[in-house]
Amino acid sequence: MKKRQQKKGKRRKEFVDAKTGSLLSSDEDLEGYFESIKRIFSKEIEDLGLDPNEFYCDIKSGSISFGIKTSTSKYVLYRARKKEIPFIFDNIPLLPISKFEKRFQPILTNPGSFPKTYLTGLKGVFRELPNLKAKYQRKDFFSIYINPISGRGIDVLVLKEGEPEAVYEITNYASTSFLSDKTVTRYLTNLGLFVKYARCERYFVASFDANLYDRKLQVDHMNDFKNAGVNILIKGEQA
Repeated sequence: MKKRQQKKGKRRKEFVDAKTGSLLSSDEDLEGYFESIKRIFSKEIEDLGLDPNEFYCDIKSGSISFGIKTSTSKYVLYRARKKEIPFIFDNIPLLPISKFEKRFQPILTNPGSFPKTYLTGLKGVFRELPNLKAKYQRKDFFSIYINPISGRGIDVLVLKEGEPEAVYEITNYASTSFLSDKTVTRYLTNLGLFVKYARCERYFVASFDANLYDRKLQVDHMNDFKNAGVNILIKGEQA
């Protein structure tokens, strides 16, 4: 959560989309973001046999996060397995890639009330899907799961025979944007949760090298990722 001084001398709360780093500049954007995400994900909540009210919104950590209440996580895990959504990480059901594509591909062509900030992050994820499907094929016993929620947890999880094989954090910044120190810490924390899996490779995907250089602090965060054992993939363009 960020605060900014207005011209009239009042202070209002402003929120940043955690995937794109862009400001949700109006109350309408913020409300639309909440309602759009909740609406698109409520079907998954209902599939798990839960009341959509179990779907929560957290705006206390400096970004917008969504998930399922911890008190119901064990029940959710049971229901998820029954409904073939077999992996829940950090209380968020990760969707099989086929379900993710079917549910979210139409949003790119018919965004409705989804704000541009969310769509930018979504485009970054869809940019990676062909590469992921080519690298991790079902015939080799790989399963790919996508996190449809912006601002909470890793973006992509790849399992092989039920064990984490790779995790991805994916960004889609413009060439003029860069990661803040706080944002880098969040990405490294998410990826660091998988260090305990010896064979699990960790990746950070950026559009440009410049996204990793904090011009404000004059810090090259590429070294932070490399020192943490994270592989960096530079796409060379914004999706």
